[in-house]
Amino acid sequence: MVTDYEVVRELVARLFAEGIEATVPKTIRETVGAVEESVERDVGEVSLAALAKKMKLDKSAVHHRVRKAIERGYLVNREEKRGMPARIAIADPLPEEIEILPASAALEERRRRGRKTPKRSLSRPLLYYPSIRTSTPQHPPP
Repeated sequence: MVTDYEVVRELVARLFAEGIEATVPKTIRETVGAVEESVERDVGEVSLAALAKKMKLDKSAVHHRVRKAIERGYLVNREEKRGMPARIAIADPLPEEIEILPASAALEERRRRGRKTPKRSLSRPLLYYPSIRTSTPQHPPP
């Protein structure tokens, strides 16, 4: 069972974490990292052309990556005039990577320790009784 979990975890963990924005995609991390390296040498900002050259990518691909990083708040375009070349700078720092789904070793350890789930009170049934007059489920009397 743990081996099955590990296979599924490997397939979906990254997508799941990115979907709830608990992690930053690798492409955005690479882009912000390249801006950080360029900014250290220059005056605090870098152009898209210089960034594309540094990253060895097409300018349109870098523009897309920068736009995504700006949307998430990791980069900022200091150029205020439309039609002028972008002046990209660092905004908020990137968060640390966190694991959303536990590793299989943690699950195996939990299973070995025999952690039990809390017992459910049997004073109330688990299912609702449907009302005769309405289709809305209602709680049974206590």
